[in-house]
Amino acid sequence: MGRWVEKPPEFVASRYDRLAPVYRAFEWAYALPLLGIRRKTVEALRLRRGDAVLEVGCGSGRNFALLERAIGPGGALYGVDLSPGMLSRARTLCWRRGWLNAHLAECDAAAFVAPTPIRAALFCFAYSTMRDRRDILRAVWEQLEPGGRLVVTDIALREGWPRRWLDATSAWVSDRTLLGNPSTAPWRDLARLPGAPSVEIQRISFLYASQFAICAATRAERGGPET
Repeated sequence: MGRWVEKPPEFVASRYDRLAPVYRAFEWAYALPLLGIRRKTVEALRLRRGDAVLEVGCGSGRNFALLERAIGPGGALYGVDLSPGMLSRARTLCWRRGWLNAHLAECDAAAFVAPTPIRAALFCFAYSTMRDRRDILRAVWEQLEPGGRLVVTDIALREGWPRRWLDATSAWVSDRTLLGNPSTAPWRDLARLPGAPSVEIQRISFLYASQFAICAATRAERGGPET
């Protein structure tokens, strides 16, 4: 076991293509439905009817029902992902539910530019898998409307545990499963965005040494402070 090595985008896409048929099992392995992690993530976006929202690393669309319920048919949902296998499932979901306002793109998130102004954006268990995550985070931040919200949800290691052993063990497991860097600290990256926004963090305990961190920042209204 050793330290985490960042994976190139094509490697991540290939891994998630293989995981696509069984990805739903990870929902229960990490107790996401029981803890309401996805619901709390979408609530942190503070969406309104008619808003446009972007999900970066949308995968198979596990958050889409919650997002669609918040924005309604008059809103716009944009989803971007590297994995064609995951996106195929997301497209099937949208077709079955009749979500005509969902627009999905298979590409590197760093290259994606939304065709309309974005009121909110989220990374949900995707940020830690991205090699160039800070550049992507900034690019998404700069696409937000004034007053828009950016939320990043991911697993984080608790402070105070023996870090060398914990980092190595978590890296070994993640390298063989979901490819998320276990040492990612999205709250720090959000705080470094232009305007130095304040960051709201909701921490939810999971297992012994891990927790979920739901991190949110608001882009300043014109002339106002970042919050």
